[in-house]
Amino acid sequence: MKTTKIIALMAVALPMAFISCSDDDDDNNDAGSYNGDDKGEYNDAVNAITVEESDGSTAVYQLTSIMAGSYSPYSRYAYDYDEEGRCTYIYAWGDEYNIEQPGFKISTDYEDEDLTVTFNNDGYITNIVWSLSYDGSEGGGEVGTETMTSAYYYSGNNLTEISETYTDKGKYEGESYNDTEKADIKFTWSNGNLTAMTCSYEGEDTEGAYAYQEWGTGTYTFEYSNESNGCKQFLLAIGDLLGDWDSDISTTAFCLAGFMGKGPANLPTSCKYAFEDHDTDEGDDTDEGDYTYSYTSYSDGRINTETINYATYTYTYGSFGESTRAAIATPFVEKKTPAGRGAHSLHNQLRARRAAAAEK
Repeated sequence: MKTTKIIALMAVALPMAFISCSDDDDDNNDAGSYNGDDKGEYNDAVNAITVEESDGSTAVYQLTSIMAGSYSPYSRYAYDYDEEGRCTYIYAWGDEYNIEQPGFKISTDYEDEDLTVTFNNDGYITNIVWSLSYDGSEGGGEVGTETMTSAYYYSGNNLTEISETYTDKGKYEGESYNDTEKADIKFTWSNGNLTAMTCSYEGEDTEGAYAYQEWGTGTYTFEYSNESNGCKQFLLAIGDLLGDWDSDISTTAFCLAGFMGKGPANLPTSCKYAFEDHDTDEGDDTDEGDYTYSYTSYSDGRINTETINYATYTYTYGSFGESTRAAIATPFVEKKTPAGRGAHSLHNQLRARRAAAAEK
């Protein structure tokens, strides 16, 4: 399974992306395919859930966090907004991003990161181009540049494919290295539900005269109950799986907030997975298993809790334009340095194996 890299979020203007729980919501998968050629020109960044109350009135909410832990809850993902409902803060598994509005300008702890992001006119992310340069030459450390290009494709309101390429070039302890990777995730939808994810990856790393290759495939198949996912929210059950294959963990943060299309029409009950991994050093490996899911929902259709196997997560919401930043609880996570980000999985594994071989 592909090792996750954590990278930055985006810094462009987002369109208005509303999730409605009304019965006349359209999930036509023949509405057209979108990629980076379709660029949305918008100034507002709004992800909102509009629900109909029992008295016939409407209320608008925004996802503020997904909490883990029962005795000492903390946020795995968290969001905050200004009074106009524009996203001003995102937290994703230890990385924090402050967002200047209007314009959705991201600031992070890393000065040498660059992002270019495009959208389609439905408000869904279509392309992310990211790069990071790091220079530890003064201390005899690593010098290099990472670049990643990710493309997101849709049919109507459903995400159908993620395709990415990644390169990492530089020098470490006087030797040049070159890491290249490709990954692809395809999504199969039927009757408004995501029924399968098919994933593949391949990578090669060279350092000095030594080379290492890895490649693999994976499949996920989902079963569903008759219980409606009332607001068609993108669920953690699906979003977390993307991190197994998509190097950008921020993809999960975006899809949960509605910026990568809608979730399934019904709530899933289980997922079966199977992996095949191959590499030129350690040979072949396979793995298979399953996940089980259960949910509780509010009367208006919003997800309240999601249980994945034995772990329960709580979704929290705020009213439209309500700041909840002070209430966001995040665990202590040691921040990564740019050099630490540059040290990617493949040549980390390579160095460890070469060091072990040298000790023999």
